[in-house]
Amino acid sequence: MPILDQFANKNPVKRFLEWSQLSAPSFATVKFARKRVAERLSSPKTLEAGEEPEKPDLLARLMLIAFAGSDNTAITITAIVYYLLKNPGCYKRLMEELERVTPPEGAHILGKWYPGNTLVGCNAWILHHRPEIFGDNCASFRPERWIEGSPEALAKMNSCFFAFGAGSRVCIGRAISLLEIGKLLPPLFRTFDLHLQDPAKDWTLYNNFLVKQHGVDVHFTRRAAVGTM
Repeated sequence: MPILDQFANKNPVKRFLEWSQLSAPSFATVKFARKRVAERLSSPKTLEAGEEPEKPDLLARLMLIAFAGSDNTAITITAIVYYLLKNPGCYKRLMEELERVTPPEGAHILGKWYPGNTLVGCNAWILHHRPEIFGDNCASFRPERWIEGSPEALAKMNSCFFAFGAGSRVCIGRAISLLEIGKLLPPLFRTFDLHLQDPAKDWTLYNNFLVKQHGVDVHFTRRAAVGTM
């Protein structure tokens, strides 16, 4: 309901607290990370080895991460803006694409009628459960579909993969998210044996702007080393 969304998510007090990091969802993570960094820098092992970096060194590293590639990005963006404004036809087509709505006379989309000047969105959850795209077993957890599918089926699934959105509203963190997933999961399962503490218990999903999961209680046991170097 829009009124509940205004109260729960767009509440000015809530937004101020999140902006100040007093109640941000990531505040606990940031606090944990700061504590671990402080412990590492003040540990006897670090101090004895003389490895404690100076604060200017830390600042330099952070600046390198933050600003690497900024010049070429700025040059590219400036060139795009310049040439769009120098070519009104391209600029007009861009704006029509960004502000895309149904034509004034309305339109039929997938058998449903939409009146003119209507913004039409797409729900990723529904799209990913369409059997004509992801197969008759689209509701099942079956990663093999991305390996065993024909080139045509894979191309179709990839083009309809909507977890990060698409077009002008694609998630800006898509690349770093996929990088983190690929870097985290293989060593996690290689290092530990994992099992649910209560296999009969289902998780709980809280569906808002993002889908939050609760009740995923996992037991970790370090695995014995496999193979030799």
